[in-house]
Amino acid sequence: MKTSYLLGITLGLCWGALLLIMPAVPVAGLGANAALLVDCDENNTTTFNGGINSSWTQGGNWSFGVPDSNKCAVIPADDDGDEHFDVVIPGSTTAYCKTLTIEDEGDDRSTLFLTGGSTLVLGDGGTLTSTIDGQFDLSVHPSSPATLKIDGVHTVQGNGGAIVLNKGP
Repeated sequence: MKTSYLLGITLGLCWGALLLIMPAVPVAGLGANAALLVDCDENNTTTFNGGINSSWTQGGNWSFGVPDSNKCAVIPADDDGDEHFDVVIPGSTTAYCKTLTIEDEGDDRSTLFLTGGSTLVLGDGGTLTSTIDGQFDLSVHPSSPATLKIDGVHTVQGNGGAIVLNKGP
């Protein structure tokens, strides 16, 4: 049985953007672990496959190239295939995506790590939704913190996912 946690936190971020963390809303016809992609389709969604390594920045790791502000990024997990990914945005890198989906299925939980000095810009200036069912880790090392920037109004939803702030040494 999957345990769900309700995150009732609203965070105000830079540039007047707003990040809402809320439970997933059930949608008729979608399974419990299905990713709900708003404003995303097969033409602007790229899925991580780990073809080269665990780096976000390598085009060969993605089905349709490295995500940008016009592409929706999916980091999949598949319990049947015993597959999950630990994706890293390396330090001194600024990464972009329109929306972000990090999946969790059964014993397989994918994770996105923002390492010290890295930045993820989420959104395209519009009103969008991302889904964190897996884990999203941000390094909060005092001398070189990771940064999450929201471009627009962005809702982050999930069903038992985790957003973790890791303090470095």
